[in-house]
Amino acid sequence: MTEKAKQRVCVIGAAIMDIIGFPEKGLKEYDSVPGKIKMTPGGVGRNIAENLALLSMPVSLITVLGDDPFSKMMIDQAKSLGLDISKSLFLKNRSSALHLVGMDRHNDMAFGIADLDPFSALSPENLEHLLPFIDASSFCILETNIPKNTIHWILDKCKNTKFILDPVSAPLSIKLKGVLDKIDIFCPNIKEAESIIGQPLNSEELIKKAGEWFISKGLQEIFITLGQAGVYFRNSQESGWIQAPSIKVVNTIGAGDAFLAGLVYGLWENLPIADRAYMGIASAGISLSYTSSVNPNSNKKLLTRKYQALKAEKKDR
Repeated sequence: MTEKAKQRVCVIGAAIMDIIGFPEKGLKEYDSVPGKIKMTPGGVGRNIAENLALLSMPVSLITVLGDDPFSKMMIDQAKSLGLDISKSLFLKNRSSALHLVGMDRHNDMAFGIADLDPFSALSPENLEHLLPFIDASSFCILETNIPKNTIHWILDKCKNTKFILDPVSAPLSIKLKGVLDKIDIFCPNIKEAESIIGQPLNSEELIKKAGEWFISKGLQEIFITLGQAGVYFRNSQESGWIQAPSIKVVNTIGAGDAFLAGLVYGLWENLPIADRAYMGIASAGISLSYTSSVNPNSNKKLLTRKYQALKAEKKDR
C-alpha cells in the first residue's frame, strides 16, 4: 500500500457508556453483594477507534451520541485523543447508549445488558451523504451493533475500501449471513463462528474446517479468537495457530476490540497474516491487564515490544 493510499481508518459502530460491577467475592443470584463500580466509555466501535488512536493512527469514528453527561464525557475523551468524531450523529434530547456489566470472581463478564436503541439512527438515510467518505477510507471497520440493513447497504454500496468485520456477539453475528462474500477480513470469536456456521466447533479439526468454510464463502482472511487458547487464522494460502501468553487478567471487556485494533495496525504496517495475529494477541494482552475496556497506556512502542516478545517465545503450534 502506498503512502498516498494510507488516508484513514473509518470505524462505524457503537459508543456506549460501560457501567461495570466488580464484586469482592463473586455474584449471588437474587442478592446484592459488596464490590466496586466503574464507569468508563465503551462500545465495540468506540473501543476499536480509541485503541487505533492510541497507536497514532488516523481514525474516524461514525457513531451516535446524545446530549447527556455520558455523551459529553465520550465527546471530550475523543477530543483529548485526537479521535475524529465529526461524521457522527449528535442527537438532541437523547441519552447515550448504556451497557450494564457484572463481573465474576475471575474478572470475566458474568452478564451484560446493552441498551442499543440509539444506534437505530445509523440508517442508510442518515448515512447516505457519508458514502464517499467511507469508500475513500483505507479500511472500514464495521460491527454488528448497527442495524442489519445498514451493514448490508454499506457493504453493497462501497467498492473501494477494505472491510473488516467484528460480529460482536453470537446473537448479533447472524446479521452477517448472506454477505460474507463482501467482507475482506472477519474476526469472530469461537461462539460467534459457531453461530454463523450452525454447529459446535469443539475440536481443532472442526475449527480448521470452519476456517476453510469461511474462506470458501469469499472472505480473504479469517481470524477466530479462542480466548486463552489464542487464535486460529487462515487465508487462501496459509493457516496457523498462535497461543496466547499466560497473563494475570484484570478485565476481559474490550480484549476482543483490542485484538482487532492490533490486527488493523499490523495490516497498516503491511505485516504478513501470522504477524498480524501476533500483533492482535499482543494488543489484547495489553487490554486484559487494565480495569477499563481500553488500556490508556497502550501505544506503538509498548505494542511493538509485546509483539516482539511473543514472537521470540515461539508459542505458535
